[in-house]
Amino acid sequence: TGDTPANERAKMLKNPPHILITTPESLALMLNAPKFRENLRTVQWAIIDEIHSLAENKRGTHLSLTLERLQVLSPDITRIGLSATIAPLEEIAQFLVGKEDEKTYRACRIVDVQFLKKLDLKVLCPLPDLVNVTQKQVHAALYDLLDQLIQDHKSTLIFTNTRSATERVIHHLKERFPGRYDSHIGAHHSSLSREHRLMVENQLKEGKLKACVSSTSLELGIDIGFIDLVVLLGSPKSVARCLQRVGRAGHKLHDTVKGRIIVLDRDDLVECSVLLKQALEKKLDRIHIPKNCLDVLAQHVYGMAIEQPHNVED
Repeated sequence: TGDTPANERAKMLKNPPHILITTPESLALMLNAPKFRENLRTVQWAIIDEIHSLAENKRGTHLSLTLERLQVLSPDITRIGLSATIAPLEEIAQFLVGKEDEKTYRACRIVDVQFLKKLDLKVLCPLPDLVNVTQKQVHAALYDLLDQLIQDHKSTLIFTNTRSATERVIHHLKERFPGRYDSHIGAHHSSLSREHRLMVENQLKEGKLKACVSSTSLELGIDIGFIDLVVLLGSPKSVARCLQRVGRAGHKLHDTVKGRIIVLDRDDLVECSVLLKQALEKKLDRIHIPKNCLDVLAQHVYGMAIEQPHNVED
């Protein structure tokens, strides 16, 4: 990725890895790098993890074109798409495999094992009345509730909807409960350095953190066996995102997924209650795949022109 030092990239040219983990943008650049490109001629498998987060935006369009270019280099490649929260399956499968010609999609097999886990989900309100209270009372009740949830569990992951809220939650927990959260709490969001993020991820994996607060950076991602509770502060705005976030808890096979959504006003209460009902009934948001992204197409046509001369019909 963009984080990988130049000397590590150079090593890969001399001794190509068996498994390369990368991003759609970096893969497109590798296809245009003459030396690295040669290493991609023998690729057998392309695994698209968390495919739902790519299919609905132009990064996915970019990846589709990159995979077609990769297939020209390595014709026997097999594509595998993975996601725990995705609908409609057939449409995403077609997005993954692409077309053989103008009319027919490539053949593929769909394995649907989405909802094998038990869900323990609840919407919580810090106070019985959200109308006749001051902001100060709501604030105090929120942090008392958060503290109680954290103390009742081994390791808690708290999701906020912004990076600034992540820092704010950590600050208030430390301030309200002195000595309790000094070294057993961590922040994780994309504005932090790579070293800091890795340190927090490792502490989580080793079970050293009592709580970790994140914006969206841990939503898709690392498999953490120690987390036994996920708390969402406010609405995640989609059923898939809700299930994706709470799915960070109970990450071992046959574990129960335990999640709590904390609401602080009536709008959130109504929205999250409906969202929770949809999640429990396994009704996921439909993904809408963008069409005719000519800006992305132009970028790839330019990349192909740099790579080698092409016939217009091809």
